[in-house]
Amino acid sequence: HSEHAQLAAAVAERRDRAAFTRLFDYYAPRLEAYLVRLGSDPASAEEIAQDALATLWRKAALFDPDKSS
Repeated sequence: HSEHAQLAAAVAERRDRAAFTRLFDYYAPRLEAYLVRLGSDPASAEEIAQDALATLWRKAALFDPDKSS
């Protein structure tokens, strides 16, 4: 999704909190639902999703838009 790639680039280049918030709001519930479908309890799924997205924030500088799809 090109919009999400642009948001990730904004986080990587400018530590754009608004862009991160949009990514978080989009991906966190989807990731949580996926983890619950795989058998995680809701609290664990929420924690894992938050950890994954926190990693996105911390490692945003490594984002390469040429490799995103």
